[in-house]
Amino acid sequence: MTAKITAVKSSDNSSIWIITHTWNSNTFLAYKFKSSGLDTNAVISNTGAIITGSGVMANGYLKASPDNKKTYSLLDGPNWISTTFRF
Repeated sequence: MTAKITAVKSSDNSSIWIITHTWNSNTFLAYKFKSSGLDTNAVISNTGAIITGSGVMANGYLKASPDNKKTYSLLDGPNWISTTFRF
């Protein structure tokens, strides 16, 4: 896993999506957290840059847009990479 994680309010207004990015891949994992607990079956999305290399590349940011329809990813390292994704 990388250090990037964010939480996004779900469209049902009663649950939250917890989104993170895996190491050595372009895979995002989204877990739904609801009143009954965490659903450990992730929604898997493969898109964007493959995060690999030195440990510093695991650092960065993952942020949701105010309308929760996009995420913004900033990858730390010698060559900063920023990407916007649509849901």
